Order: sequence, then structure tokens, then C-alpha cells
Amino acid sequence: MKRTILSAAMLLTLAWTASVQAGGYGFESSAENIARKLAAPIDEREQNQAPERSLGSMFEADDGPASLPRCGPPPGYQAKMRAMRVMVRRPGEEIPVARQIEVPVDPRRRPASVNLKIEFEVNAHAIRPDSESILDQLGQALQMEGVRHCKIAINGHTDADGSDQSNLTLSLKRAYSVKRYLMTHHGIGEDRLRVVGYGEGMPLAANSSRKNKQLNRRVEIVSE
Repeated sequence: MKRTILSAAMLLTLAWTASVQAGGYGFESSAENIARKLAAPIDEREQNQAPERSLGSMFEADDGPASLPRCGPPPGYQAKMRAMRVMVRRPGEEIPVARQIEVPVDPRRRPASVNLKIEFEVNAHAIRPDSESILDQLGQALQMEGVRHCKIAINGHTDADGSDQSNLTLSLKRAYSVKRYLMTHHGIGEDRLRVVGYGEGMPLAANSSRKNKQLNRRVEIVSE
């Protein structure tokens, strides 16, 4: 009986991992898939009907030559919004400041975005070595056709453990660590990268289980 329960638990874990790797909750781990989501966002309701297209064919105009790639949300995009307090550190600013911004009510509905499962040291902003491969895929994606001219927001998110203020600060520091990695290892210009710390304010799932908390601890990349 115990063996059956353990086997079932392992199958559930593998299924959840496969779902994340296959794009569940917007998570991606390959340069091509990251670039595709940032360059040509597709409404989730239309994904099942939308034909698969290669990155090179996404921006072909009707008259033949490629049109300018799209950055940010698709034309006509609208979403229910709400005000939220975030931590922002702009280039040249020594001290991050809190600001009120408008964000989508449902974080899963944000277009032109991708979630990355970047692991950090516990209660710290140092990137774990086993997460560097995902950041390398992101660095490659940001230099691909259709994305390389886009400005990017690096959004840090945490689970609900800890105080609201500490989570805001931690999420900003983690986003800044990703920015530094992209600049240092992939030569991405600082003028293309903006960092925002959302803390625990935009969970993908309720912080009611270890699995959900793991989902919520993420770095989100948004094309602007």
C-alpha cells in the first residue's frame, strides 16, 4: 500500500513538472519558446486554434517583406486592472522606491510574457548555478530576430512567506540579479532592461501548499 502511494505521488510530481516544462502557467525553458512568447503573444483562449508558426514567419507582411516585429501586448489588448504597490529600481538610482502601478487582475492573462523557474538561495538573491542554463536560454532569446529590439521588464515574484515589505525587497533584488546576469554574460544593454519587484502580490496559485509556493516563486519576463 505504501509503495502504491509513493508511486502515485511520484507520478503526480512528474506530471506537474512536465506541465511546467511544456508551458503550463506560462513557464518556458528554451530560447525559441521564450522568444516566440515575447515576440508574438497569443491570447490563451485562441492558443488551441492558432496554427504553429516558426519565429521567422511570425512577422511576414502580406506584401512579402518582413514587417517590424511586435513588442508588448497585441493590438486591442484589454484586461481588468488593479492598483498594486511594487518596488522599482531604475538605471542610475541607488535606492529602490515603492510605486503604485496598474497590473492585470489575473497574472496568467498578461500577454507578451513568459515565466522562468529561476532558483535562488533561500531568503537571498544569489542565483543558484543550476538555474544559469535557463538564464542562458533567455539571453539567447533576447538576441533573436523579433525580440532583440524590444525593451524587457524583469519582474520578481515571491510566495507569501515573510512580511509584505521583505518580499517586495527580495523580489526586486532577485530581478536585479537576473538583469546583472544578462548584462554580464550576454551583453544585453542596460537601457533594454527594467526591474520590478512584485513581492507576493501576483501569485499564480493560492499559497496554500509547497507546490503552489514553488509556482509563485518565479521571474517573469515581459516584452514592453
